[in-house]
Amino acid sequence: MQTEQVAAERSNGMRSQQVLEWQEQAQVKTKAEDVLTALRERFSPPVPVQVERAIQGSRDLAQLDRWFRVALTASSLDEFQQLTQLKSKNGGRRKRIKANGTDT
Repeated sequence: MQTEQVAAERSNGMRSQQVLEWQEQAQVKTKAEDVLTALRERFSPPVPVQVERAIQGSRDLAQLDRWFRVALTASSLDEFQQLTQLKSKNGGRRKRIKANGTDT
């Protein structure tokens, strides 16, 4: 009986850990979307693709929270990029893809 109980406790512990990981992933995804929403609502030029990808690619909830606060207080998209060190390599312009698949 004790063996079954230990196995059940381990199984519950593994499930609990999985649930915690899922919850953390959901929090990270939500915070990344919050950062992007704040940027899109506050600033007229589109968010550069590289910046968007960096925000969506972050798995650090504390970093995303800092970026969110900066997105709410920065006076421009350029200032946001400077303060977060997310300056895009192409000067903030989105790459346009031609019909043949090359970028401009």
